[in-house]
Amino acid sequence: MQKFAIITAYILIFCLTIGVGYNFNEIVTVKSVQAYKDLIMPIRAFLNQENPDSIVLDAPQGCGQECKDYIKAQVNKAVANLPTPSSAIAPQLAKSQQTTYIPLSGPISTTSTDWVNAVGTEVNIDLTNDYSNGAYVTWEASLKIANASGLALARLFDVTHGIAVNGSEVSVSSASYSSVSSGKLGLWAGNNKYVVQIKSQTSQEATFGSGRIKVVY
Repeated sequence: MQKFAIITAYILIFCLTIGVGYNFNEIVTVKSVQAYKDLIMPIRAFLNQENPDSIVLDAPQGCGQECKDYIKAQVNKAVANLPTPSSAIAPQLAKSQQTTYIPLSGPISTTSTDWVNAVGTEVNIDLTNDYSNGAYVTWEASLKIANASGLALARLFDVTHGIAVNGSEVSVSSASYSSVSSGKLGLWAGNNKYVVQIKSQTSQEATFGSGRIKVVY
């Protein structure tokens, strides 16, 4: 920002020099390509300098010391009017989301038409304290049903509150393992215990092969 303003000041001075010049002891006019280069070179040199007072002016021919001093004074004036870094508005970078997976092991099978706990799949989750206020979860399961007869169903159960997690129920009708995912799930606040529950729709053997909970925060 500071360098841009200084370059702009040089350009403005250059334009004035072309049209009018500086009336000290004589009119200073840029008359050639070489004179243009002579005026631009200090700008390039300044890009590698931090202190405006260290600029070495190589002004066009015809621009005496008084002319050079005037140009430097105008540059320093432009620099002095720039906002300090502390007062500038810094761009806000969007925080990138992170993802964590909590594995749920299997296989576990049942022929029950009522929900049963899949032993060994218990997990404790505290979204706010372990992750962030904006964290959310989904989950996925690999299931199969013997002879492709009916459905193999699975869900997450909140052991702490004694209720099924709303929207967590998934199912497949395939005799081979098929993966299925839920949508976003609303978990109760606090540190709660969850477990996978499975059942068979038709008393055919339903198997939970494995699964995982996906936490985005």
